[in-house]
Amino acid sequence: ILVNFPSTNFSGTISVTATNACGSSAIRSRAVKAVPTVATTINGNAIVCSNSNGNAYNIMSILSATNYTWTGPSGSHITASNGTSAANILTTNDTAVTMNFGVVTATSKLYVRANNPCGSGSLKSLSLSLCSPVTTLNNISSLNSLEVSPNPSAGFFTFTLNEPVNGNYSFTLYDMIGKRLFSEVLKVNEKSFYHLLDLSKMEAGIYLLTISSPLENKTIKLIKK
Repeated sequence: ILVNFPSTNFSGTISVTATNACGSSAIRSRAVKAVPTVATTINGNAIVCSNSNGNAYNIMSILSATNYTWTGPSGSHITASNGTSAANILTTNDTAVTMNFGVVTATSKLYVRANNPCGSGSLKSLSLSLCSPVTTLNNISSLNSLEVSPNPSAGFFTFTLNEPVNGNYSFTLYDMIGKRLFSEVLKVNEKSFYHLLDLSKMEAGIYLLTISSPLENKTIKLIKK
């Protein structure tokens, strides 16, 4: 037989008996339940630096899942809408999280699995690679000194950075469930960096903006009033 199961959470049994002119056999049964499927992919930077903060990752929502368990390398902490993990594991309703890494090695991985009352799906992993060491240069600012104002804002956010590293800077905006809303790339070759981000047409709420420079990445929470 072929069985079409419902898309909602369920648990039960499939049973069968054999019958002939003399009667029917005992019932043979098999338990079935709606364990979530595995995530298709984990979106986010695979090349990360040890002790870096605000690294954004997300997955597509999974049918029949009620929450998700994220696991980072030992020593990392995970942040979602329900708070920040005390250790490297966090179960949350969110499909988007940010990671504060501890020590990253050549074997480090990020994991996520979907859960529902029937059980947990298979793990999806993202192998992480350690970023190349960056030599500190005098008078060059990192993204940690990037300033954004005002925040909260009615729609316009101003970003400033003195003595930036020359190169391409990408801005990618996500909503709180991990959906990418837009992305843009700016070429910087000045002694100071200034960028005006217009979210005036966006709905009020909280957004995550990931900024990537030639040397590092940073995720900022923006509040649109």
